[in-house]
Amino acid sequence: MIGSSFSDLLTGNNLDNILTGGRGSDLIDGMMGIDTAVYELDRGSAVITFSKYDDVWNVISESNIDSLKNIERLKFNDINGNELNLKEYKGKVILMVNVASRCGFTRQYEGLQAIWDQYKDKDFILLGVPSNDFYQELSTEEEVKNFCDLTFGVNFPMTKITPVRGKDAHPFYKWAKSTYGTKTVPKWNFYKLLIDKDGKVVETYSSMTSPTDNE
Repeated sequence: MIGSSFSDLLTGNNLDNILTGGRGSDLIDGMMGIDTAVYELDRGSAVITFSKYDDVWNVISESNIDSLKNIERLKFNDINGNELNLKEYKGKVILMVNVASRCGFTRQYEGLQAIWDQYKDKDFILLGVPSNDFYQELSTEEEVKNFCDLTFGVNFPMTKITPVRGKDAHPFYKWAKSTYGTKTVPKWNFYKLLIDKDGKVVETYSSMTSPTDNE
């Protein structure tokens, strides 16, 4: 795997400094404005995929380490504004769902909560990702929290309102797309990604698939 020191350099705000301060030769020309670079190692080359989110560069994958190590480096902010590290979910199955409060599929919160109640003590994590990418989410995290609590009694983990597609997508969704293809890009609200204990996306489910469908 790429040396941890180099990986550490690529996180935070340091990438801009690397590219303009003498380390840019380690990366392919024209790095700025794209999200893939090649770093040449003595034992070959590795593709490093990274993206800028909230003005901070994030490494989202390295081609020569396993999927679990890649996903463990990714972070969200939870709906209360606290940092949420996916490495905290190591060894668990994760169901990621981009959600919205003003969608025809919003009642799927009931099914999601039912799944959470049934499996939360069985190495399972359900993570709701509120998003306004389809223009159907409320304006603030506080509004989302109150709506979900009062309407559906939701108590599974949720992130802050987060982009899930396009150039502004959260690094998790860029990692999923770069690693597993466009099938992982949410087509609408309540699109579901199932990640196994090895950190691999093993299935995707459309908005039409109810959380409690026997599939």
